[in-house]
Amino acid sequence: MLTSESITTIMPAFIKAQGNFAPALKLATNPHFKSKYVALDGVIDAVAAPLREQGIAIMQMTDVQDARTILETRLIHESGEWIGSRYPVHPVKADPQGEGSALTYARRYALMALVGIAPEDDDGNAAVKAADKAASAPITEEQEATLRDALAANDKQVEGCLAYFQIERLSDLPASKYAMALKIASTKRAA
Repeated sequence: MLTSESITTIMPAFIKAQGNFAPALKLATNPHFKSKYVALDGVIDAVAAPLREQGIAIMQMTDVQDARTILETRLIHESGEWIGSRYPVHPVKADPQGEGSALTYARRYALMALVGIAPEDDDGNAAVKAADKAASAPITEEQEATLRDALAANDKQVEGCLAYFQIERLSDLPASKYAMALKIASTKRAA
């Protein structure tokens, strides 16, 4: 990890921000493998607002060393202190599309590593989710209305919520998942 000379101000602010990070949601679909993944905007949505509230900005910039693109990610506090990392970009194809795709991939993973989040692991939990869904009563009509209002107020799409919780209608959401859904819905999108 790279840091400014002092990190005595940024670290307490970062710790406060980290406690308010939203889950990194696997809402994007890889068309080749039909698998879900967290897109770059999903990572930013999960962390940007809590960081800003603590006076921390996210910066990602590139440099070229030995004919290779290097991504530098920094969290910069309003005090001037910062923490950061460097990540080599590995394009599969040596063309603009390959470079752009590799850079987006690098930005996503470098930011998740720096802030200490990971996408929700649903690979090993599919059976548990199915059992939870069957065992839990659905949310009430009042909870459904509250959830719809929170989604709309924060520019979130109902379809994203349905896909994330693997349900067809909001009314199918298990009551045991309501608090998590409301927290996700209530998280403001990064500007």
